[in-house]
Amino acid sequence: MSNIEASLHLYQRAVDGDRDDSLSVIAQLIESGQTLLDLGMGTGGLAHYLSQRQAIVADGVTLNQAEADIARAWYRQAVVADLDHTPLGTLFGEQRYDCIVCADVLEHLKAPQDLLRQCKALLAPGGRLITSIPNTGYCGLVAELIEGDFRYRPEGLLDQTHLRFFTRRSLQRFFDEQGWVVQTVSDIKRSLLESEFQVAFDSLPPAVARHLLAAPDALTYQFVHVLQPIGSADQRFAKPASNQPTPYEKATPAHALFSAELYLAVENQ
Repeated sequence: MSNIEASLHLYQRAVDGDRDDSLSVIAQLIESGQTLLDLGMGTGGLAHYLSQRQAIVADGVTLNQAEADIARAWYRQAVVADLDHTPLGTLFGEQRYDCIVCADVLEHLKAPQDLLRQCKALLAPGGRLITSIPNTGYCGLVAELIEGDFRYRPEGLLDQTHLRFFTRRSLQRFFDEQGWVVQTVSDIKRSLLESEFQVAFDSLPPAVARHLLAAPDALTYQFVHVLQPIGSADQRFAKPASNQPTPYEKATPAHALFSAELYLAVENQ
């Protein structure tokens, strides 16, 4: 994505501690007094919210100069750079962070594994990486695909600038392969009526509709992961990296939660 393309849209998100959207969930995971690197900061909603409630020192990166100009009020450094091409070390040198946030960022990159490797070098001892990533297994997206459509949009799960797509299982595998240990995973739910997918489930075969809606992540819109590099000194609550199936992977496949039949009787026939 070029700077010209990025300038067509501002990623302007506000944080509300009473909501359960991904950025608001992330805000609750950052502790007072921490140093924060916000990769893909948009207009700075995260640091804006945190700076009003606790002591925080934040640096940020965005691809859009207009976003950086807005965010600069709440960030010590507000840098404009392409994360696919600009090494973080050249931007922040010897600076180390207690927390690095990639909120809806990795799916926009050609090589997100390269950014994760650079994040390891910028984390302070015991530091954490927090990511939010869309769920490609969301039932509305899958239903639309079954109907023969795959339509990019200005925002959402099929944002026109998305280059990578993940489900829960593929995301866990990706983090394992890149040497990260998952501490916690939070599911961000969104009902179909609140989503961008206006698929008429009634038009699907009943068995298909029931199967999609019964899937464990049917209404999971995003995942928020808290991670640490393998070998980090503070992994008391971390899930050990393993090639063994996770509990989710061993779960019983989706099945219908209920079944109903309707009979219509017409008099004199």
